[in-house]
Amino acid sequence: MAITPALSFNEKKGYIEGFQDLGGEERSSDFADHVIVFMVRGIMKNFKQPIFYGFTKDGGAKWPQIKQILTVVIKKGFIPITTICDQAPNNCKALKELFEETKRIFIYRNEEYRSGFFEVNGRRIYPIFDPPHLLKGLRNNFIDKSIHFVKDSEIKTAKWEHIQRLYECDSGPGAPGEFRTLNHLTDEHIYAGKNAKNEAQIFSSRLASTLRLVSAVGQNEILGPGNPLDTAQLLLFVDKMFDSVNGSTKNPRKGKVFRCGISQESPHVSFWKEEALPMLHSMEYAQRGSRDHKKPPSLVNWEFTLRNIIRIWEELNVNGFDYVLGKRLNQDPLENYFGQIRTHGGRYTNPCADAFVGAYKSLLVNNLITKHSDNFNCEEDQCENILQDLKKLPYRFY
Repeated sequence: MAITPALSFNEKKGYIEGFQDLGGEERSSDFADHVIVFMVRGIMKNFKQPIFYGFTKDGGAKWPQIKQILTVVIKKGFIPITTICDQAPNNCKALKELFEETKRIFIYRNEEYRSGFFEVNGRRIYPIFDPPHLLKGLRNNFIDKSIHFVKDSEIKTAKWEHIQRLYECDSGPGAPGEFRTLNHLTDEHIYAGKNAKNEAQIFSSRLASTLRLVSAVGQNEILGPGNPLDTAQLLLFVDKMFDSVNGSTKNPRKGKVFRCGISQESPHVSFWKEEALPMLHSMEYAQRGSRDHKKPPSLVNWEFTLRNIIRIWEELNVNGFDYVLGKRLNQDPLENYFGQIRTHGGRYTNPCADAFVGAYKSLLVNNLITKHSDNFNCEEDQCENILQDLKKLPYRFY
């Protein structure tokens, strides 16, 4: 999280706050402009709690620092099944190094290493990338590129132009609000570039169904060149895929068979193995007017994340779990926590280091860690409790 570079003297502890400080010897005379936070989140029990913070410079911690802190935090006694992060290069590099380190251990033990996990204290951990961030990456690349994919043994092409033209037809002159079909969409969804929120409202069954209907009645000229049905199929697929990693209740909602807990009876694993992973593997982007196809990290990381969620479910199921909620496998608790930090004691978008520490302690003491923060790009995280109060929690984990 970005903070305002500023210095203040901590009289009680006798040092100046506001410099880069990750604990131990990781303290320098450089001004900090970001804070890094590690949080634990319950898989079955509904709690979340920040357990480490540190101040960094130049936009965030470097990969060796992330790797070291992550390892130290895990060794403090937690039994994690996964780690969750976004696709920042330093996060990806830290994971890559952990994989390589684990691979060397397996070679030394003369054991076969299956990629995709790392070990700490003999415990296998299957990291994943935050699904909402993956969805954002999918959408951001889609804005100025077409998506090519294989479905039913046919090569298909989805275009952002179909969505934009449908929106303009639905919201243009002579289409008052009460007659709109897609009244959940706004100009921000279509024209705000790569900073728009609510990507899930673009990749929705409602928008897919409307595109299919327009195509079925022979109105393709409204939507421009290409086959709008291909775009509709992509939107419906992504809607189902995101639902499958975002279930918040044990049983499915009406009309949303994937938005429920992952279990032996649910369709999640078969959907991932038989439809989602093959389709993701076939997907590529092409710049408008170019024949060159590319596979950006967001597609590769979607595949990686689904494969590891399958592994997570299989290991938890073996250990007695009847179901797992996909909603517990994202960064929303941390995003909401940052929102609480920013609004603690008034609107303070970029607090300084001293203000962050004060808010961090106050939220722990008063248990003000809420389930949702307004104006942030995430949903309620449904956490009701914290793991420990400040009296039982060390100042920092290093």
